[in-house]
Amino acid sequence: MVVGLGLSLVASQQLWREHQAVTVQLAADAEALQVAQRRGYTEQAAAEHLYQAIEAVARLENRSPIELNDIIRCQTLRSIAGITTVPAPAPLT
Repeated sequence: MVVGLGLSLVASQQLWREHQAVTVQLAADAEALQVAQRRGYTEQAAAEHLYQAIEAVARLENRSPIELNDIIRCQTLRSIAGITTVPAPAPLT
């Protein structure tokens, strides 16, 4: 019983860390888009290039399939870029 509770606690902590990582990465993506706009890019163009960069890095690192965090980021960026009609996932709270 104690072991099961301990394992549940560890799993909960890992899920919390994953959630925090996605939130931080999405905030970093939003900041990167703002910087790109200040440098003269449109939000759509910046989102498309960032999306392509995330996929390129995953290929270079031989990460197939790409991680869930990257999938969420890419879907959000594709939505901003207008590449997909699927809306961006709702923020995880």
